[in-house]
Amino acid sequence: MKNTKDLIELQSLIEKEEKEVRLKNSGLPPRFYKPQEFIVDQGNAKAVDLVKKFIGGKINGVFLYGGVGTGKTLLTSKILHEYDWKSARFVSVPKLLAELRDTFNNKDKSCMRIVENLVACELLILDDLGAEKVSDWTVEILYLIVNGRYENMKKLIVTSNCPPRLLSQRLSDRIISRIMEMCQMAKITSADRRQYV
Repeated sequence: MKNTKDLIELQSLIEKEEKEVRLKNSGLPPRFYKPQEFIVDQGNAKAVDLVKKFIGGKINGVFLYGGVGTGKTLLTSKILHEYDWKSARFVSVPKLLAELRDTFNNKDKSCMRIVENLVACELLILDDLGAEKVSDWTVEILYLIVNGRYENMKKLIVTSNCPPRLLSQRLSDRIISRIMEMCQMAKITSADRRQYV
């Protein structure tokens, strides 16, 4: 019979493997499977504080915006590593819309089933909102997702390079108004971490 130390180590290993499977199933890109160091500076301190509040259960949504390479995706990936979730989805908005367009020619996939799953999951992270090509169809799809989560009081995390006012002009007031009610907002003004010299 195994001793207590062996059982604790085995349980820890099982929990680690289960977490890795959940991260992969969430849609998080492989680059972010392992927790990475996030350097806090004056330009991102408010965003870091909001993420900590979300992980601690004090708020139900976060909207982060700022320039490219400022760490928005990395910071939101920390939520998937540290927040105790059962079902979460991480989606790049442009990639999601491309996948939904593909369902038009695929009888085995349903656009509405994918949208319903995004509405139903416990936590949804919409990454790069505003990077998509805007059409009436994309606005309708994004409205169905955001409004569905709004009506069902579901947790939502959003990242964008665009400030809310610009998103409102690109997408619609109806979508952004709901996001602003659901999420606390922070602008990240840090430098591009990927910038080369």
